Amino acid sequence: MTKRSGRSAIAAAGATTSARRRRAPERAAESDRRFVRALAKGLDVLRAFAPSYPMLGNKQITLRTGLPKATVSRISFTLTQLGYLGYDAAMDQYRIAPRVLSLGIGALRGLDLVRAARPLMDELARTCHVNVGLAAPDGLEMIYIEAIRGAGNLQHSLDIGSRIPMHSTSLGRAYLATLEPRERENRLAELARAAEIPVGGLRASMEEALASIEKRRYCIARWQPEIVAAAVPLRVPPGETQYVLNCGGPNYLVDETRLANDVAPRLVGIASHLEQLFFAR
Repeated sequence: MTKRSGRSAIAAAGATTSARRRRAPERAAESDRRFVRALAKGLDVLRAFAPSYPMLGNKQITLRTGLPKATVSRISFTLTQLGYLGYDAAMDQYRIAPRVLSLGIGALRGLDLVRAARPLMDELARTCHVNVGLAAPDGLEMIYIEAIRGAGNLQHSLDIGSRIPMHSTSLGRAYLATLEPRERENRLAELARAAEIPVGGLRASMEEALASIEKRRYCIARWQPEIVAAAVPLRVPPGETQYVLNCGGPNYLVDETRLANDVAPRLVGIASHLEQLFFAR
């Protein structure tokens, strides 16, 4: 196998895993006669695009969604005709069109929580030189709805709309900690299947996160060896969207001790302030 084909195989495997992560929680709903599969597939195609994948061809969309190639071809053509995708004939690739972006911007503008959180997140990012994010669950991943880059943190940053794994990140574990035990166990099983890893390891990591959140309100995890992050789940009423705050960065800007003793407690303070503003009963 050549180096190029090896990289292609790795990318394809990662894309397929990503598709499984997004679609797994939706499978239970598909048996309901009210579930519109064609609409779900169209949304899967739109969700295949990300800041790191702004341009995709049908083959790449197929890999990232797990949908049949013929289905992807019809959906991408339809979305282009409706103005939700743009098509570059020279590259034979699609991109998200402004019509989709306007929907997303409209949704974010409706989130008063984001507007209130932004200056607090920005201050923490500037004073502590860390990245700060606000995220919500999206299938078996977490999606950023706000992201502030800390000073000097040029290489390790995520933008609004970026998705990260739920099973291996502080964001994901903080979210899982908000679930009822049975629901959390079911989600852990889904995550293990999607990531093709033993569920026992996930349970052990989750127990550590639960203990930390119960004691300190935050948990810490290393999604990548050189990056450490802490996350705090917001206490929201039943039925509300669950939000999670996180902060962190590469080892050369923040170590785990400073994160635990200084930065994460400040993040807890931001979470408490937002809870009082929006979710206090």
